[in-house]
Amino acid sequence: MRAILYARVSTDRQAERCGLEAQRRMLRKRAAERGYEVVGDVPRDSFADDESGGTLDRPAWRRVEEAAERGLADAPVTLDPDRLSRDLTDDPEE
Repeated sequence: MRAILYARVSTDRQAERCGLEAQRRMLRKRAAERGYEVVGDVPRDSFADDESGGTLDRPAWRRVEEAAERGLADAPVTLDPDRLSRDLTDDPEE
């Protein structure tokens, strides 16, 4: 499986506890453990936003969607579903 690594922090407090670099390390480890081929931004092999999870309209997440639509990856890998959105019923079509 070809995976895109996606990380997000929305507050300085979150960044202190588990910043983007720490998330990237954990995501690379998780992908390796599952045997995924990582595709993404060079050199970090991940897409990352430092914005609120109140909407899916974030720059790096849009790039994840575009890469998937172009067939460059099969799935995103994130530490937790709330890294995608605070509202797991979020509908990008609305």
